[in-house]
Amino acid sequence: MSGVGSLRRRLTILVVCIVGGALAALATTVYVMSSGPNRDRFDERLVEAGRAAVASLEQQRDGRWTLDRSAFAAVDQSRGATAFQVWLDDGSVLARFPPDAAELPRPAPGAAPRFDTIQLPGGVSGRLYQAWVQPRATRGATSPRLAVAVVRDTERLDHRLSRLRIMLLVSTLAVIGLAALVVWATIGHSLRHVSRLSTSIASIDASSLAERLQLQGLPQELRPPFIKVNELLSRMERSLARERQFNADVSHELRTPLAGLRTILEVSASRDRPAPDYRTSLSEALEVVHQIEGIVENLILLARLGSGQLAGGSREEIRLGQLIDSCASPYRDAIHRRGLSFENRVAAGTTLLSDRVKLRLVCANLLSNAAEYTAEGGWIAVESDPARGLVLSVRDSGPAIPEDALTRLFDPFFRLDTSRTGGGAHYGIGLALVRGVCETLGYRAGVRNAPDGTVAFTVHVQGHEGAEEL
Repeated sequence: MSGVGSLRRRLTILVVCIVGGALAALATTVYVMSSGPNRDRFDERLVEAGRAAVASLEQQRDGRWTLDRSAFAAVDQSRGATAFQVWLDDGSVLARFPPDAAELPRPAPGAAPRFDTIQLPGGVSGRLYQAWVQPRATRGATSPRLAVAVVRDTERLDHRLSRLRIMLLVSTLAVIGLAALVVWATIGHSLRHVSRLSTSIASIDASSLAERLQLQGLPQELRPPFIKVNELLSRMERSLARERQFNADVSHELRTPLAGLRTILEVSASRDRPAPDYRTSLSEALEVVHQIEGIVENLILLARLGSGQLAGGSREEIRLGQLIDSCASPYRDAIHRRGLSFENRVAAGTTLLSDRVKLRLVCANLLSNAAEYTAEGGWIAVESDPARGLVLSVRDSGPAIPEDALTRLFDPFFRLDTSRTGGGAHYGIGLALVRGVCETLGYRAGVRNAPDGTVAFTVHVQGHEGAEEL
């Protein structure tokens, strides 16, 4: 569960970072777009106040300055305490408002209008506007330019912008928190299905492989692992079924010769017999022991194939015709006894690069199978065409194999005639060994019925299974 928890945290943190970054950028944009116009309007009112201050002054013909106090009404004090000061060009103070206001800085001669943020008495922040302005004059008089400085505290503006910042910050944090909760809950709800998967898998054992994980209510993204687990359970169920069948077959194959051996021994021990009778019984018992030994050796070889112990091996150039003649030699008596004809049709000089020991095992088992099960009076023919991917083809005159049995013919202990007990060298394992050894060599074993009733066991190089036999 720690892995699920860390994934949940990582996803939540990732979403929060993305949402938080987007909201922070949005809040910053909103603040900049809101504070800029507010400060601009604040500066515009400072300019209006400066103009009103200068407009309250008028120079007479005799050079005297008169003050029109009604013009002070244009100086709006509702948006913050405002003070101004007006100078003549010689630097003398012409007017000051309010009269007890502190001295304001005079703009430099001929300087352009400018704005500055300054610190007012009492620690209050203020905004200063400085400019040179042409005042109004009586008719026929010429007035000199006047210097004006206007200051207004920004406490109300700063307070308003501070409230905007707090509102944006609180709303951003609230949305981020809500997003985190929603993501945490959503991911937790989705990961409960993964926890269910873990619990379901933990409860499965050999007796419940037939059970399947439920797919109802799963999000689309979580369905693939559940489906794959169900497919894995199906393969495990089939594998366990094959293992149980294999164990039952092994027990059956060993029980029959052991029962025969026990019968021989019990009969021999039931009463005193002449020495020749004992020798006959021992010979029969030895034959049964050889049969059991053959079954065990084949089972060991099959197990080694399944564990991959026979993989690899050395490859050498093999004269295929000579190898087939050598493999067929032990079965010529059985072929002659059953009235069969055998023909090695592999062209002289045909060679193959392969593992000699493994290829001999494949040839020997296919020839042994043909010599045992081909109908009496029939024929067996061996062919090859390595250039077309056909390593080996062992054909016989039949009888044909039932179509429903073709796919199972290479399974361990599968035989068409269930009444057979595996006499001789046939224990129902030979074709299974052929398939396993072929796979280690990069070949693929197959069997097919021809339209004329003949049967062909073939070995192809993998990827060339579609090549037709000669």
